[in-house]
Amino acid sequence: MPLLADALAAIDCEVEDVVERHSHAIVIGRVLDVAVSARTAALAYWQGRYVAIDQDEDAVKLAEVSVPAPRAVRKFLP
Repeated sequence: MPLLADALAAIDCEVEDVVERHSHAIVIGRVLDVAVSARTAALAYWQGRYVAIDQDEDAVKLAEVSVPAPRAVRKFLP
């Protein structure tokens, strides 16, 4: 999977559905893998508010409650 060089996180998804309306489309995907950089804290919008993801255990906790049966949460090299 290609990653952006300076990305704080990357989410690998499998396309589940594409909803097309006029000139737009919404792509719905199932999360397969999450990669989080160790360089700095990431910002996520979760349950109606912004939260900082500071450490590996924060990302794991967020994945456990947000994604049904996550396969893996791993770090990628900077």
